[in-house]
Amino acid sequence: MIPDQEETSTMTPGRFLHAVYVTAGLVICLGIIAMSLSEIRVLMLNFIVGAVFSLSLVRSTQFLVQRFLTPGKRLKQRRVWLMVFLMVKFPVIMVFLALVAWSSWFDVRGFVIGVSLMPLLIIGYSLISIYTGNSPIGQAGLMAYFEKQNPFENSVRR
Repeated sequence: MIPDQEETSTMTPGRFLHAVYVTAGLVICLGIIAMSLSEIRVLMLNFIVGAVFSLSLVRSTQFLVQRFLTPGKRLKQRRVWLMVFLMVKFPVIMVFLALVAWSSWFDVRGFVIGVSLMPLLIIGYSLISIYTGNSPIGQAGLMAYFEKQNPFENSVRR
């Protein structure tokens, strides 16, 4: 059975994140190669740590949401566990960031470049999929949504 062209052109959340992960892997590899060729070892190490940290945050959040927000009989109980895991994740993040920042090899520039990789890729892929019409909303659907909205409708009460 051949999938419908309209069905394959829509960017689903799984395909979206897969594309982001593949692009992140390529950018990380290219960054490592470029920094190793220019012999910037400390910056390269911090870039790797920041990129792996950012990638693990996105992946762990994706796993937790997919695991605990699936429809079922125990959805309310799963939401509680999701919140518990997300709240536990924050102190772990803080301990990790403190250990990295207090290390002797820490360089802010490389770490910030690595950490900002995933948010920039997610924003970039989101904008591309919206403007090309491959998002679940689609470009036409998005424009119709904004045309229906009247920002001044509820702004003044009489």
